[in-house]
Amino acid sequence: MSKKYIWWFSLLLAIALIGLIFIQSYWIKNAIYIKEQQFIQNVNKAMQHISDEIEEQETIIFIADQLREKEINDKSSETTIESNIDATLLDSLVETVIKQKFLIDTLEELDTFNKKNENININYLRNRLTKEIQNKTFMIESIIEKFIRKDVDFEDRISENELQKIIKNQFKLSGIELDYEYSISKKKSINIYKSNNYSEATKNTIYSIQLFPNDIINLGYFLNIYFPKVKKHIHHSLGLMIYTSISLTIIILAFFILTTYIIIKQKKISKIKNDFINNMTHELKTPISTISLASQMLKDKNISPDKKNYENISSIIENETKRLGFHVEKVLQMAIFEKGKINLKYSTINIHELIENEVQSYTIQAKSKNAVIIKQLNAKEYELQADELHFRNVISNLIDNALKYSFIDPELIISTYNKNNELIISIKDNGIGISKENKNKIFDQFYRVPTGNVHDVKGFGLGLTYVKKMVEAHNGRIFVWSEINKGSTFELHFPLNY
Repeated sequence: MSKKYIWWFSLLLAIALIGLIFIQSYWIKNAIYIKEQQFIQNVNKAMQHISDEIEEQETIIFIADQLREKEINDKSSETTIESNIDATLLDSLVETVIKQKFLIDTLEELDTFNKKNENININYLRNRLTKEIQNKTFMIESIIEKFIRKDVDFEDRISENELQKIIKNQFKLSGIELDYEYSISKKKSINIYKSNNYSEATKNTIYSIQLFPNDIINLGYFLNIYFPKVKKHIHHSLGLMIYTSISLTIIILAFFILTTYIIIKQKKISKIKNDFINNMTHELKTPISTISLASQMLKDKNISPDKKNYENISSIIENETKRLGFHVEKVLQMAIFEKGKINLKYSTINIHELIENEVQSYTIQAKSKNAVIIKQLNAKEYELQADELHFRNVISNLIDNALKYSFIDPELIISTYNKNNELIISIKDNGIGISKENKNKIFDQFYRVPTGNVHDVKGFGLGLTYVKKMVEAHNGRIFVWSEINKGSTFELHFPLNY
């Protein structure tokens, strides 16, 4: 897939994801709005019931008081009632009649009381209650007087305890089980009753309704209620759907980022692998061509045996064969690392001696580049338990890279020292250096540091990958310090007690 298609693919995915997030946000916002409207509707309905019940409660209490007052006034003349009717039973009968809206039909309930209380003069009681109910003039006058009263305080019309019971009961019947704060105000300014935590400065919505709206002279009593935790309640009621929606959106977003990252990374890996194949082909073709040419010289009958330098030709074949084997071995080693199969043969290694030998093997190459290799082997403890072959390859790779990427009068400083019970090996050069961008990639497989317009640096991009894996296999750590055009320093840290 070309870079152009990758960008188009990523753009389409991004647009789809943004659209999905927008739709989810709109849906959540709309769901919250609908839930708020439902809550407002329930509260308003409950408050209307509260207003009606408060007014009804006042009417019932008023009528009951009137009946009891009249009953007391009539006690002196109604000796039959006094002698035959218990006061508690009379209150029960009056309450029963009141709750049934003073219908004459409720007198049939007296039969039940008659059966339980045989000593009651039921006929007299029936006639008495019938007379009271039919005396509409008395009832109407009393009720009209109630509605035109001006001087009755709110506290005398309903107690705070009764008000609290009505509010609590109506909210429970409406399915509203939230904490609330309330107040009773007169003309929305003077608070008559209020809950302990009620505040006029609340940021919550205050629901208000007029009380006693049927009074002929309206004194402006209002019930005010707000719910401190209403927003939390609404969000909690939609919690499962909201959190599920947000979680799924986050998962999709994460997979989108991961997919885009993998595609871009695979594109880079594909390019690196193509470069690797081209480099490998070139590196393998060179020794093969040299060996082939040497073989043809040996077989060429036109060249007399005296003129054939068998020793020189065999040396060329041997060196190129080793070179070819070295390249193949590198590839095989990386294949082994990829499978995680590393078999190290540990032995006690004199690191100073190993470094001396490796520096000696690079003498000719260093002279050809006019390079100087300085050794500062100051470590007092310089023996490690390590695989000699792989450890030698680690040092060799770092020296080789230092010479490769130092084009003008290379200078290498190889030093050792001990610190914090570790043996530290440092290889410093004055080469082209590594940029911050590339420094994080130099240990990636097949990656090669760009050298600008210079294209004579050969390799597969496997050397530093191999170095890092082998250092870690020996329980060590590798650190890099580098600056463009000022050189690089590679430090290897190995524990002495490993």
